[in-house]
Amino acid sequence: MTDLLTIRDKLLRYHGIMPMIESDVPDKSVLVIEPTNWHGEVIPPVVNYFLKMGFHVDVVVSDKNYTNDLLKNVLLNEHRVRIFHLFLPAALSDELFRCNMRRYKYIFLTSTDDFTGVYYPKLFKDNFCSKFTKNNIFFIEHQWERFKTLTLPKERKGFLSHAVALHKFPYSKNISVPYISPTLYSNTKISKKNKQTHFLVAGRFDAKCRDMSLLLRILEKLNKSGVTDFHLNIVGRVGQEELSPEFVKYSNNVSIWGDVTNAQLYEIVKKSDFILALLSEKNKQHISDYTTNKTSGSFGLSVGFVKPVIVNDFFAAKHGFSEENAVLYKNDELENAVISAIKLSRRNYKRICKGLLKKKQKQEEESLINLRTLINI
Repeated sequence: MTDLLTIRDKLLRYHGIMPMIESDVPDKSVLVIEPTNWHGEVIPPVVNYFLKMGFHVDVVVSDKNYTNDLLKNVLLNEHRVRIFHLFLPAALSDELFRCNMRRYKYIFLTSTDDFTGVYYPKLFKDNFCSKFTKNNIFFIEHQWERFKTLTLPKERKGFLSHAVALHKFPYSKNISVPYISPTLYSNTKISKKNKQTHFLVAGRFDAKCRDMSLLLRILEKLNKSGVTDFHLNIVGRVGQEELSPEFVKYSNNVSIWGDVTNAQLYEIVKKSDFILALLSEKNKQHISDYTTNKTSGSFGLSVGFVKPVIVNDFFAAKHGFSEENAVLYKNDELENAVISAIKLSRRNYKRICKGLLKKKQKQEEESLINLRTLINI
């Protein structure tokens, strides 16, 4: 008894742990865990897939994601979902917490970044999963480039049989995995194009993810062309490359939001007409990542909320985009593509959105099949 009280006292130091440990776990429950402060936009679609399969879902996130309202107004059935905020590394190391987690039918991690620092297959040997039945634990891998060199069958088997991706294509010569499209939000529908065209850039301001310098080119071109009937929203956390002070010159047409909550992001997305991917075929890392092993959060928001993405056609085909569901451009023609988007009629805008909605429905149907197969139901 003393040992249990000691453990309880230890857990009480971490705000949010005891409510979860002491709560009842309904039958047919899934535990969804996001161990990092990021990837909040992936959690609602994953939760919604499990809701569609008839599960109750508990969600465990860091304090930052908890305060981000990441489940607000985007769930299919909120009364079957509970969210807990935990100090995860400490919580997951305690036997009492692990015992409670055994009551879930499945445990699903939306990323694995904080569980091991070097070699993720160790997840099933040395870390968090050592006390669990491996067959009940699954996860999304975001960094497939780390596994291009996997060659031993036992390594591939131990890792891949539990892993899913966020988009559909092989990740190396010998690796192909099921995918779950991070697009299943509630109440998404085709909306009318605004009279003043609204563009959105959302994500990390880092050259590895998007070429933010392209925005200045766009704004300069629009200014020289006398095009003013637009607004650009820039949402996201600052990375290695901060936004240029030159954006101040265009303050009448630009809003810089910084790192907003997920709920705020979703509202901005809903009011947007187009999303800018800002991938460049002149960027070797963009080519290496976004044609072989990664997807962009911009693509997930585009499909999930039925907002056409403006994207270089070099990357578009790899992610299932075409002129039927997106605005494409070649080489250095981004500025002209943006002007075309501003001039696009509501009728043609609706046509593209219908194609995008068709893509969304297909991806989500395939994702549901993939998830059912993965967990064998």
